[in-house]
Amino acid sequence: MKTLRLGVQVLLLFLALLGAWPQAQAQALSEVEQEREMIRELQQAQDEIRLMQYRLEGNQVSIRPERSYEEDQKLVRTQELSGRVVQSLERRSRLLKARLQELGEDSGDEAEQLIVHNERMQLRRADAALRADLRVARLVQVEAQQARQLLREATVRYEKAKRWRRNASLVLLESLPELAQASPADRSKLSDFAQ
Repeated sequence: MKTLRLGVQVLLLFLALLGAWPQAQAQALSEVEQEREMIRELQQAQDEIRLMQYRLEGNQVSIRPERSYEEDQKLVRTQELSGRVVQSLERRSRLLKARLQELGEDSGDEAEQLIVHNERMQLRRADAALRADLRVARLVQVEAQQARQLLREATVRYEKAKRWRRNASLVLLESLPELAQASPADRSKLSDFAQ
């Protein structure tokens, strides 16, 4: 009698899980749509990062600190977005793997086996797509970090170039032709003050 009661409880639990599965799928669908939107944003950010890296990799470009700060803030936002995408996708991947474990291996019943086999294949395809998206999100994190480093190097180059830039010196009389050209205008201005 106890085995029958236990069998009925297991059957009811299994049916409850099957009944809850469509609701979980509906909720997951809205999460999937949000993830897809974040992934689209991430792909656009990845394109911008690669363009920035292409411009900065020649070690010839120097960037003003103000512009570097703006670009760095974009990269920080991209890193945060990719972190959220990674967390979300990892969570969904764990859920898919758990569902795959629930389904187990092929059973003996052919009708049930076909249904379970099809669901298992769908879950495996979805998991493969998730893993691909995860790789992209992690790659964007690394690329953003590398682009931030390139930005810092370009800013340092700007600061060094600014520091070592030569200006005309009166001591060396390098700016004497400029003084001679400006002299008539300066004299007329001074004469206006003298009167």
